[in-house]
Amino acid sequence: MRTRCIFSLLILSATATAVHASGVRIPHQDAAATARADAFVATADNPSAIFYNPAGITQLEGAQVRLGDYAVTLDVEYRPDTGGSFGNKERVINVPNFYYTWSPADTRLSLGLGVDTPFGLSIAYDDKIPSRNKNKTAKLVVIAFAPVAAWQLTPTLSIGAGPTINYGEAQDVRGIAVPGDGFRFQGDNTTYGFNVGVLWKPLPQHSFGLTYHGPLDFDFSGHSQVTVKPFPGSNRKLRLPQEDATLSVHLPQFIVAGYSFRPTPQWNLEVDIDWTDWDSLNSAPLKQQFSAPGGLDFNYESGFIYEFGVTRTFSNGFRVSGGYAYAENNAPDATFTPGIPDGDRHVLSAGIGGRGIHWDWDFGYQYSVSDFRTIANNGPADGKWRLHSNALMFSAGYHF
Repeated sequence: MRTRCIFSLLILSATATAVHASGVRIPHQDAAATARADAFVATADNPSAIFYNPAGITQLEGAQVRLGDYAVTLDVEYRPDTGGSFGNKERVINVPNFYYTWSPADTRLSLGLGVDTPFGLSIAYDDKIPSRNKNKTAKLVVIAFAPVAAWQLTPTLSIGAGPTINYGEAQDVRGIAVPGDGFRFQGDNTTYGFNVGVLWKPLPQHSFGLTYHGPLDFDFSGHSQVTVKPFPGSNRKLRLPQEDATLSVHLPQFIVAGYSFRPTPQWNLEVDIDWTDWDSLNSAPLKQQFSAPGGLDFNYESGFIYEFGVTRTFSNGFRVSGGYAYAENNAPDATFTPGIPDGDRHVLSAGIGGRGIHWDWDFGYQYSVSDFRTIANNGPADGKWRLHSNALMFSAGYHF
């Protein structure tokens, strides 16, 4: 029997996307940035610049620490052609992050360390959903440890770069014939990448930012197992022996470019263009100890996220932000999978924050929605799919 792992992890953003990002990318790594639809690459003025644009940490003085959490409720609505309506069971996803920066006095060098989750997804469906043979559960967690160094080349130009050490866990569960049976894969792996950034501020009112994150290639090593129901109508299940298995997944490179305009010191308006190289994801092959190899074809298409954000800061340090983003769909109809119900998405964001002598804080809210997407592949996932989410993010920082 040919066992195929429906790696709908990808897996993930979000998007992301958990979330509003393309595929399973998660660009939401700080509340101040998320409140302005993540239009932040040309601003990058707090320790989360380690993720958004490492060159930005040269703007920070002394030692600073910042941590936060992005909590999103991800709701999938599925209306199969056969009638009825279904949704996902696991809806709440948490994406924590931590950043530390240090800029020694009388030097142009700045150092930092970030811990964040650039890719991830968690979706689970009821065992009776018509698309169970395509996917029942899809989970991915990628935790990145990112040490960076940045150098202020001139008073207006900075660069930053560093490696990333990425630990990932992946799980995929799908049905085979009847409710109660299924195929399961679970594995983990560590891989390495890098990110670089440039920040150019030719005038106080104008700032340009560019950041690049390299691709990640995971060989998730773990086990696969098949569960069958040998007697129709019985609750008895038979679990076949586990097999060693490896799932190979390519997570793509992405580039973000942005321009920030500050007509006065109190206003900051920014426009970003975010591109992800999903064309590089063609398939996710699965190799098993005894059973035939499997996998899934993705044949994804590269796409953009267009982001606009604005922040108004008042004299007492209080600030108000808002933003809008549009994320293009990357998954063709022919390779659509319920584990990544991707589609064109509209994202609205808003937030508040404050800054004191030593402390600063931010709250952000985000709403994301896609139009209904019709799948007609003469398969179990045929029907209409829509994804929408509500998210809250909090970040707090301390300046030593």
